[in-house]
Amino acid sequence: MSTRSQNPDIEKIVYILALLGSIIAILEAAIGLSHINLPNLDYNLVAYIVAIIIAILALFSTLKPNDPIPYHWIVLFIFSILLIILGSIIGGIMILIAAILALLAENKVI
Repeated sequence: MSTRSQNPDIEKIVYILALLGSIIAILEAAIGLSHINLPNLDYNLVAYIVAIIIAILALFSTLKPNDPIPYHWIVLFIFSILLIILGSIIGGIMILIAAILALLAENKVI
């Protein structure tokens, strides 16, 4: 994203929001996973495991841009929507805000 935006302050804010959102999403999903009863394995178990995997992918995308996954606003947007659907609300919203800021910075709105 650094080649597209002219404002390095927005890039730092996007990076920090995506990084913190990923960490919070991992913690949210892990806490949700710890509250599941073993006899009742249902949607929540799968949802939290998939949420952890998506949050780790978002974290890798942030820490190592373009190595495993591209660091682009559309990738952050997709990850954020999936995290919100799967139950990591706070982390997903933080990544969603980062994606929207990156989109606005790419289009030179801000």
